[in-house]
Amino acid sequence: MPAGSIRQGDWKLIESFDTGRLELYNLASDPSERKNLAVENAGKMRELHQVMKQWRQRVHAPVPTTPEPRYRASSK
Repeated sequence: MPAGSIRQGDWKLIESFDTGRLELYNLASDPSERKNLAVENAGKMRELHQVMKQWRQRVHAPVPTTPEPRYRASSK
């Protein structure tokens, strides 16, 4: 899946570029990334997403806007 991620301390945010979905995990309590905490910790999710967007803008990081030809979205 085309995605970007950021880690800050125990927190990790994953942004799926094809769907816009944001997933937030606390790696100290959930190292296997099984429980998405984005809803329960919306403030932390927004904070990390803003940091990630600012970094992408600052370094002119490309974000895929069209699907990679070899990529197929999961049917999940």
